[in-house]
Amino acid sequence: MVDLAALRQSGARSGDGTQPPPRAAAPARRTLKLNRKMDAGQAFRAILADCLGAAVVQAGVLRAGRSVAGLHRLRVALRRLEVMLDAFGEAFAQDWFADLRSRAKAVSARLAPARDLDVFLEDLWPAATHAGDFTALRRDAEAMRDEAWAEVETCLASEAFRHLLDDVAALSRSRLPIGADENLKRVARGLLKTAAKRVRKRRRKARRLEERDLHRLRVALKKLRYLAQAFAPLYAKRAVKPYIAALKRLQEELGRVNDSVHARLAIAELLRQGVAAEIGFSAGLFAGHCAAGRDHHARRAMQRYGDFAGMTRFWA
Repeated sequence: MVDLAALRQSGARSGDGTQPPPRAAAPARRTLKLNRKMDAGQAFRAILADCLGAAVVQAGVLRAGRSVAGLHRLRVALRRLEVMLDAFGEAFAQDWFADLRSRAKAVSARLAPARDLDVFLEDLWPAATHAGDFTALRRDAEAMRDEAWAEVETCLASEAFRHLLDDVAALSRSRLPIGADENLKRVARGLLKTAAKRVRKRRRKARRLEERDLHRLRVALKKLRYLAQAFAPLYAKRAVKPYIAALKRLQEELGRVNDSVHARLAIAELLRQGVAAEIGFSAGLFAGHCAAGRDHHARRAMQRYGDFAGMTRFWA
């Protein structure tokens, strides 16, 4: 088990010949560049640095003020980080990556309520409230969102978040022998193959259209997409681009299912906290709209999966 605190301190002293890891200021954002001359360890560090850069930039945006897009992008950066630590940790047999992964997941979980309520009020609200009086429901939902955004601010100011970024920076700049001699193309092929196999397995259960199974399929697709995007520079663009586009379309349908589920959970919490006589009827209308949307998007997702399943796997 690697002592991450010691690794962080060694990075801060620039003992590996690099600059100290970023702390507060957002660095210039650079596009991830992998090439076939890299070994797997170098690629992992480059991907890790890319996730870190995205997280630091979006954290800077959010410290300047509330940003719906900034919060979404920060959570994407954290989820990418989780996926990469999980995938490369398995490929390199580095169990201690799980500590960083669990910490990134914990931070993301603290940000999730605000993101879910942003979707509720910004994306789902217009279609669900075109008829009727939803004034009281909106008032209560906005108040709940304000509380969730206060937690975002607390999270970004926390030592847990700062230390996570520092430790990821230290790992990305370290010279620890983690997969340094592994062939990158072979590692990429293995990770993509494993992720695609997991998708196929979860799709079989998701055909029942149960919410838990659809969610598990969405998570598996997300992992495959992040890996495909990370390794895309190693393959021909004409093969990669349509595959990722099909992945994205399928993931978007399942994302809408997930949004409907979280909207119903938000409504249940609003009913628990609020005055049922004021918001009960409008909350019921909203919940009914979400339930209908959930069924529609679940069926469309299964249809889109048929198109995706026929795509040529660019790494084969």
